[in-house]
Amino acid sequence: MQLILASGSPRRAMLLAQLGLPFQVVVPTIEEIVPDGMMPREAAAHLAMAKAHAVASGHEDALVIGSDTMVVLQEEILGKPASDQEAAVMLTRLQGRTHTVMTAVVVCHAVSARSWSHVDCAEVTMKRLTTTEIAAYVATGESRDKAGAYAAQGEGARLIAAVSGDFFAVVGLPVRATISLLEQAGLSVTANVDAIYSRGSRRPLHQRS
Repeated sequence: MQLILASGSPRRAMLLAQLGLPFQVVVPTIEEIVPDGMMPREAAAHLAMAKAHAVASGHEDALVIGSDTMVVLQEEILGKPASDQEAAVMLTRLQGRTHTVMTAVVVCHAVSARSWSHVDCAEVTMKRLTTTEIAAYVATGESRDKAGAYAAQGEGARLIAAVSGDFFAVVGLPVRATISLLEQAGLSVTANVDAIYSRGSRRPLHQRS
């Protein structure tokens, strides 16, 4: 059965590639709009489902993976900054504090009208950062198009003091949860998941992918 990743994120594609399964990338063309009143966990699941279904509608006999990541500070969703100035404001709010990263994963199959989903949460504690340190990070351009204005697998890892939970959920695709969903959908995954996590844990945080 064909496997499709409904995401334009190179980070998600890189993580999925570690499972050793052939897959195709198809970027969904949807507006990422969160309905009013929806809580962050529901919002992440809603957008992941919307992405997966948007692609599955044109690939009916494929298994399609959709995913969405929310950065949440005290129940407030911090989306993708519209400018470098907004990125600096977000990082100023996050510095020295702990926030939650919620990544939803959905696997759907259009022909059978079945879907499987999971939301993984991790707690991320940021270092105390100076205005100069924040400005230097924003100047790298890495904040752009990133929820919460940082990339945990890039230079943004230098801003992080600790992660409690699945680090790959912070990057954008919780590997264990994704394998579980694929197996529930009937796809055999033979990758050594413990080895994948072990490789990740042995590398310095700022070098993790």
